[in-house]
Amino acid sequence: MGYSQGFNDNEWIFGNCGSGTPNSYLSFGKGGTATVQTLPGSVIIGENNNAIAVDPITGQPLFTTNGVLVYDNSSNPIQGSAPGLNGDIDGRQKVATGFLEYDPDGNKLFYIFYISPAGQLLYSVVDMNAAGQATGNERPLGEVTLKDQVIGPASGALLVVKTPSSPSYLISFTGGNLISRRIEDTQGNFSQTDSEGIPFTPKAIIFDETNSRLIVISEDDGDDILVIPFDTSSGNFGTPEPISGSGGPDDIGGADFSPDGSFIFFSRGNQLFRVPTSDLSATPEEIPLTAGLNQVYDIKSGPDGQLYYIYEEVPGGPQLIGRVINPNEPDLSLITLEEDPFMGTDFCGTIFPVFAPNADINPSIDFTWDPEAPCSNNPVQLTSVITPENYQPVSFNWEFTPPLTDSDGNPLPADFNQEHFFSSTGCCTGYKH
Repeated sequence: MGYSQGFNDNEWIFGNCGSGTPNSYLSFGKGGTATVQTLPGSVIIGENNNAIAVDPITGQPLFTTNGVLVYDNSSNPIQGSAPGLNGDIDGRQKVATGFLEYDPDGNKLFYIFYISPAGQLLYSVVDMNAAGQATGNERPLGEVTLKDQVIGPASGALLVVKTPSSPSYLISFTGGNLISRRIEDTQGNFSQTDSEGIPFTPKAIIFDETNSRLIVISEDDGDDILVIPFDTSSGNFGTPEPISGSGGPDDIGGADFSPDGSFIFFSRGNQLFRVPTSDLSATPEEIPLTAGLNQVYDIKSGPDGQLYYIYEEVPGGPQLIGRVINPNEPDLSLITLEEDPFMGTDFCGTIFPVFAPNADINPSIDFTWDPEAPCSNNPVQLTSVITPENYQPVSFNWEFTPPLTDSDGNPLPADFNQEHFFSSTGCCTGYKH
């Protein structure tokens, strides 16, 4: 039995170093270790506005968009996107991605949602089974098959959210209200499920999938951050609760939950703070960064369990990335920082990208054994067969009926939760390929 962790947020492509200059970004690959990679300078990434769709099985980026330009995995403009979408390349979080249908052996259809300069919420459709600009035996690179379709008025930030086995929801803002729309199975069908009045226009919305909570940050300095429960079974908002004292005279650059959900971290001015999620009225604790920084911008929890933050030492950059190694640590004095783990790399941007949620994938699981007719008390090799190929389980559970016993009927000691099954008595061994 296997349970999968998708790779929807492993390629942090953002920032724009200027025409002709390669753009650096963070890649976590499949191993969870952050490394610096580059894209050609011909790829125009949104400095503050970038959304990415990643294949949940292979971990490869499918397409990247800043709300106007859309690039395929080969770093070329995706087929059908010219002369560009009617989005806002200079906005913040005014573009988001989500899937319409994802079947490893069937349709792979994605949405791009974005807000136009005129304040209209629009969508386009990307078919990742279309060949696009692929040649020869290359895998399909996708094509925009429909674009600039109107949903309704909107301003502020956008986000697509879901939890395992739930529908996807498009969260937007208009007329003083957050709006939730369920993304239905039929293309272009979005059902409003709820609205919630808030006292400001949001510049950023962050979702905690594990505990179904939204962080909402105001466009205006001085407003406190709001935390809002969101029920993904019904699409309804809960009662907003402010993080007391989070607002102030300086700009709030970003916020995110710690990997275990125990804390909310946020940046303000040139400082980094956190509060316990169990007590949003608690006095924010300051994380001790180097004194005299110019600005701390966006922050984001990584798939490696560390918390990353963008900052400047001097006005105008370079924009560097630091990280909190142990953001779940309850004792502030034990917090460990790496303030320049990427050796001075200029990421040329202040806002991390947003990602399409993970698709629900139901794998087919079987196994083979060798020899086909094993003898008693002799080794048996067990090989799992998981479809689709490249599906990555994050846990294994081997079950035997009847239970494995020795010649006296005693249970055999073994760890049945390992990828490679092994019994210490030498009775059987299993390897997953």
